Amino acid sequence: MNTPHTNSKKQIFLILAIIAITAVIAIFLMFADSADSKKEVETETKTEITKGKDKEVGHEGHAEESEHAHEASEDIELSNAQIASQQIKIEAAGIGSINRNVSIPGRLLVNADQQAHISPNFTGRVEAVYVQTGQYVKKGQPLATLLVPELVDLQANIRMMQSQLELAKSNYQREKSLWQKGISAKQDYLLAENQFKQAQIEVSAAKSRINAYGAASQSAGRFDLKSPINGVINSKDVVVGENVQTATQLFLIDRLDQLWLEFVVPAQIADQIMQRFNQQASVSFSTSANQQGFKAKLMTLTPSADIQTGRLVARALVDNSNMRLRPNMLVNVQVAQQAADQAAQVLVKRSAVQQVEGKDVVFVAEKNKDGAHFAPHPVTVGAESTDRQWIAIRDGLKHGEAYVSEGSFILKSELEKGEAEHGH
Repeated sequence: MNTPHTNSKKQIFLILAIIAITAVIAIFLMFADSADSKKEVETETKTEITKGKDKEVGHEGHAEESEHAHEASEDIELSNAQIASQQIKIEAAGIGSINRNVSIPGRLLVNADQQAHISPNFTGRVEAVYVQTGQYVKKGQPLATLLVPELVDLQANIRMMQSQLELAKSNYQREKSLWQKGISAKQDYLLAENQFKQAQIEVSAAKSRINAYGAASQSAGRFDLKSPINGVINSKDVVVGENVQTATQLFLIDRLDQLWLEFVVPAQIADQIMQRFNQQASVSFSTSANQQGFKAKLMTLTPSADIQTGRLVARALVDNSNMRLRPNMLVNVQVAQQAADQAAQVLVKRSAVQQVEGKDVVFVAEKNKDGAHFAPHPVTVGAESTDRQWIAIRDGLKHGEAYVSEGSFILKSELEKGEAEHGH
């Protein structure tokens, strides 16, 4: 027979057994969940890694495709018709050296050896003036007319001497006839002959004196002041009614068919200029207005340098027979300067070099029957000619290689347009 105490013990053992079983089941379930979670994490990690690798592979593939596409976009194909319509010119790269010039400011001056200073040969009063400042005159053209009292006296003396000459001539002829007939003595004939010759000499001397002054013996005391050269009236200091003296300069006439070019020679090229003088060489110059080129023959170099600056002044003769230049015009004198390196280099037209992505490039051409293939080649440029027509290529282009000498800007535009379209 079970007692209450015995039943109580059984219940306790049963409860403990249930708790133990429950604890075992709970522990088992916890370990199972942990293992499943770990597997899921490992699976997810592997999946992410796989996806990442796939993504990297995709990016690398896209980059390679982009790079190939970019390289392909730098090449430009044009047909013969397109090349002609765009006026693209292809030439072979040449060999040469760059001539460097020094630009020196200069000024055109009147040739002082070709000027005419006009002053009157007599003191007189101005009756007429025929020219104006800046007017072109010819040799022998009247400039002004003066009324000269002294000339009136000279012309009156000539007329008197001519009358005496006529009288002496008549007396000589009469005495000669009488002597030949034996009526008059020979001494009277010789005296008449001597008086006639003396009168001839006096008339000739008086006419020569007037002619030396540039006046006519029959001008009634009026003297025409004439131009001794062909030229332009530089200055005029005379008006009608003015009394002028022999020392007064009334006109200054310049011959403009020859001008002087003067420029200061820098110390660094003085030796080269002196060598050119010894060779009677010429220099080139251009006007500041239109940059048109002219030539001048070197004439003189100052015998001593300037005390303060130590510089020399050179003078050259300019042929201005076409009258396109004028005195006091400012010009730029170009003097060739010997370069330190005169070695031959690859030369191309300056217009062939373009800037692409911050680099200097020249478009190299490969011709075919349908047109040409153009590709930009990076180059290293060297010295540039003074006239900006040529430029040396140190690297990136070979002698004889075909390049675009004209129209390279069009190819650059096509290249940039293709890159923009590829970017979109």
